[in-house]
Amino acid sequence: MNNWWLSPLTFALAVYGIFFILFLVMRLLKEWQRRKFVSVFKKAIDLGTIHRLEDVNNIIEAVYGRQNDDSHQNFVGSMFLLRLALVSIYESNEGGRAKEHKELVSKLIEECKRVAPYSELPKAEKSILTDVESYLSANCPEDVRRKLGELATKIKDRHDDLVKLESQSRWSLPLTMASIALTIIFGVLSIKR
Repeated sequence: MNNWWLSPLTFALAVYGIFFILFLVMRLLKEWQRRKFVSVFKKAIDLGTIHRLEDVNNIIEAVYGRQNDDSHQNFVGSMFLLRLALVSIYESNEGGRAKEHKELVSKLIEECKRVAPYSELPKAEKSILTDVESYLSANCPEDVRRKLGELATKIKDRHDDLVKLESQSRWSLPLTMASIALTIIFGVLSIKR
């Protein structure tokens, strides 16, 4: 019996297994960090040590073990984690203090939005809206119109990209399934020979 196919197949399965394990470990680490943040944040709220956004960012840096220099990412991450904590607070409602904790978390999210109002937007749109705000305060209507035109173009481009992706992904799953089925069929046929 000739097992010439066994070595490449074993290698391919080993490489796939290694990448799958790495992917799984990264996902588990990210989930552990999120749960750790929520747990520490809830304890800090109960102790009354959370008063401002800096306190939240200190917990984030302690749990995630790094400081992100990109302030855009910091505020997006902070808002996301605060919303996760809010869901957890609602789910647990320990001591009936959910309403009071919700008000604090909502205040912190609003502070994030005030400090970086467009932080959840992509960088190009964020930049355009920031420029529009500065042109409005400087009373430059022509520059505002120009920037709004740029924003309209960006929105149209993103919409066109979305339509293109939707049309591509409509066929990708059926083609992938057919490819997998054919690979298995031809693999079995080649082994039987």
